[in-house]
Amino acid sequence: MSAAAWADAGLTADDVRLVQRYFAESAATEKMRAVRRSLGRPMVNLHPIPGEGPRVMVTIAWEIVWYQFLVELGPDLGPDDRVSVFAEGMEPQELAPQYREENATLDQGGRVDASELELALLAQPPELLTQMPADRAAALDDATEEIWNKRGQPEFRWDD
Repeated sequence: MSAAAWADAGLTADDVRLVQRYFAESAATEKMRAVRRSLGRPMVNLHPIPGEGPRVMVTIAWEIVWYQFLVELGPDLGPDDRVSVFAEGMEPQELAPQYREENATLDQGGRVDASELELALLAQPPELLTQMPADRAAALDDATEEIWNKRGQPEFRWDD
């Protein structure tokens, strides 16, 4: 999922950091470390989920097995309630296409690393100001004209 889609979902680079932290603090890390040790490097996807409060689906898939974890980012949850197993299966083709786009990695310790997604979100250019209300434009023109119409140089004196 692109950084623009994350931004459209109202999620930020801070939310990506929270997903990484909450996942690393969960019991899922141990399980993913063990599976990674056996099966190698998986495909990892982070995808925002619409609904009540900010939530992100973390999908981790190998050629023969996949897991999905729901990460709740809301402030009112305890540490044990933030990450839960949502689904698991045997064929990655069972997953919807948006969950098969790799945008993160899983390190050897079983922790999710979405630093590239985080950087992409941080690099999003701010929206440009394309239109200004007429009253603000007039005030800006007046101020600019006042500044440029001052032809004299500031007076400089040596005080001996």
